[in-house]
Amino acid sequence: MDIFRFYLINQIMRPEIIGSQIIRLEYVDSTNEYCHKLLRDGNITEGTIVVAEEQTSGKGYGTNIWESEKGKNLTFSIVLFPEFLDASRQFMLTMAISLGITDVISLYDNTVSIKWPNDIMIGEKKAGGILIENVIQENKIISSVLGIGLNINQTGFDDFLPRAVSLKDIVGGDIDKEEFLSLLCNAIDKRYILLKNDNEDIIRLEYTSSLYRFDMLSTFEDKTGKFMAKIIDIAVSGRLIVKKESGEIKEYDFKEIIFI
Repeated sequence: MDIFRFYLINQIMRPEIIGSQIIRLEYVDSTNEYCHKLLRDGNITEGTIVVAEEQTSGKGYGTNIWESEKGKNLTFSIVLFPEFLDASRQFMLTMAISLGITDVISLYDNTVSIKWPNDIMIGEKKAGGILIENVIQENKIISSVLGIGLNINQTGFDDFLPRAVSLKDIVGGDIDKEEFLSLLCNAIDKRYILLKNDNEDIIRLEYTSSLYRFDMLSTFEDKTGKFMAKIIDIAVSGRLIVKKESGEIKEYDFKEIIFI
């Protein structure tokens, strides 16, 4: 058991940054948008979390919408000021936050993984996702809004989400959302502080080894068509590095490659 999971189980303490303030909403269009408004008003501290029981326009990656049954899941956003990161290394934040989430889910199921770049998987099914929106000035990240959606107690999903799964599906009973959120605050806080203390090599190594289908021959598709390859690494920029059956090594940016 690694040090993060040990602390999660045995030493649940108040986080240093994440969860310093929690704003609870019954209803909002998007917790990310709500956080952006607070940032524009200059009325928010680092580590503030905005949690909503229902989002009418929850954001996913790109133009995707995050679907969530009211009151069943965790849909929230975190505000951070990671000015220690320059723009070229902004994907390190995705890595750290993803690991914080998998630290907690691994307490319930050991098949959790991260599907590049930002999906949380349990086995072969999607349990959640992350959307990070950064404000960059002079190549520095001035602020970040981290939107997180996790399937907790929802057991029925729309037909267009055939591979969705919740923690309730996995454990067979309701999960205490408040307890789970507290665990998340602690775990993400520890990962963020690890990043802030310049431990990027540790985070990159653990993120890469936690990737969905890492080092497994899998079917992918890019603009040239389908091919077989293994994920072998992640660049600091966040680009996916794969090794094809032919031995060719290629890097891909977001949306340039998909799993089949």
